[in-house]
Amino acid sequence: MMKDFVETMKLRGQAAENIYFSQRDRELIEQIHRNPEVIERCKPDQKVKNASQALVR
Repeated sequence: MMKDFVETMKLRGQAAENIYFSQRDRELIEQIHRNPEVIERCKPDQKVKNASQALVR
């Protein structure tokens, strides 16, 4: 019984994390669509780890 509870809580935490990051990804994609020049600033030769860093420049 306790094992089921622990597994349920683990899955709930993973679901919450997935929801958070999918919402964050959608927001970043929307920002890129509104500001296509961000793509130009994120050329592979630049050291940008993720799109959110490029958006704050």
